[in-house]
Amino acid sequence: MNSSGNVVFLHAGEIDFAKLIADAKTEFELFGVCDRICSVFALPYFNIMRLPGETDQTLEPSGLVTNWPAFLISEYDENRLLENSPVIGHFRNSTEPLIISLDMIKQQRPDGKESIAGQLFEKHGLHINVFFSVHQPNGDIGVVGFSGEGSEPDQTKVVELHYLSNLLFSKINALRDDPEDKNFGLKPREIDCLQWTSQGKTSDEIAIILSLSQHTVNHYLTNAARKLDTTNRTHAVSKAIRLKIIS
Repeated sequence: MNSSGNVVFLHAGEIDFAKLIADAKTEFELFGVCDRICSVFALPYFNIMRLPGETDQTLEPSGLVTNWPAFLISEYDENRLLENSPVIGHFRNSTEPLIISLDMIKQQRPDGKESIAGQLFEKHGLHINVFFSVHQPNGDIGVVGFSGEGSEPDQTKVVELHYLSNLLFSKINALRDDPEDKNFGLKPREIDCLQWTSQGKTSDEIAIILSLSQHTVNHYLTNAARKLDTTNRTHAVSKAIRLKIIS
């Protein structure tokens, strides 16, 4: 720790990630923090999700926020890879971090789908994956992962990423539990959708980024337009920028 009592990360330089996470007001801002963490730790992909239940058959409903490649989750679910996932199986029985390489993915499938899983992760550039079990005081359990094509992270990086993963999971849940804020009653999810729309993202792209259905994204944008007393999403984005609700 430094003189202010903050955790100092060897790989983060002068970036105080704990403060950035704590200061994030919306999921859009938290997404940006995650991107910075990925850049610093040389693992460009992240995924924050709730631990799927025993009876869950698809991964998508458990997602909270991710920058995984656009079609990875949909292809994962189309191939029904959740049921015998070695990662999910591990975290249903252990809280220890899990580092899993592409070679391991190709070998650890009891259902004979190791080739499908391996090809899927290889195609999308997730060759080395570091996953962490994260917990909330209310008992909620999640999994946070960082992935990329580089080398396996050393123990120091693993410890640092584990610490940040717990902060990220707590923050994403806090943002979702927050009551409507003062921004014309817009909820954080509605603000996030407006922010991504302002960046030129389509409803389908926003749905993938936020782990939502396209229908839900359109619902949030419609609600946002109504609350801002605008006629469409373009007008809503323009007004939200003018009111400094989004940047």
